[in-house]
Amino acid sequence: PLATEAGGTEYHVGGKFWESQDDSEWQIIAEWVSSAQAGQMAAAPAPPEVDFEFFRSCVQPIFLNPREGAVDCATCHTGGTRGFAPPIPEGRTYWNEEESRRNFGVVMRFVKAGYPMQSLFLQNPLHPDGGGTPMHGGGIRWESQDDPEWQELAAWVRGENRGNTCPASLQF
Repeated sequence: PLATEAGGTEYHVGGKFWESQDDSEWQIIAEWVSSAQAGQMAAAPAPPEVDFEFFRSCVQPIFLNPREGAVDCATCHTGGTRGFAPPIPEGRTYWNEEESRRNFGVVMRFVKAGYPMQSLFLQNPLHPDGGGTPMHGGGIRWESQDDPEWQELAAWVRGENRGNTCPASLQF
């Protein structure tokens, strides 16, 4: 909330409160912030580990499974920076471990471990009324966060779903 000319950021949703760093209120807050010691600050918890085996056995099959009103993920996400579902080589019906690890790496660019609603992997195919983005070209996969498939994937992003046993909502 410090004026831009005085060193504040350009945007502050609540407006600008102080025109100068000489303002007594600003100085009190600045002194308080600078006096905080590292030990007094709460350490951010380490993000949870998002499990590769769950991804390989339970998440990847979703890429091949269309839903009404949307195409399957593998139709659009075959290459480039968003290519987490490249074509499966001829003669096979699924990705091998090396290919799955590559796909996992690509998906993780769209996942913020621990935070489903900050993960574009879960936001883009979610209906905007349910908290999703309006930008997904492949259609809406989930109408709301109450969708069982969305719930299981959110649990995976939070680090809860582990191993290669898929819940019923992810079995096709």
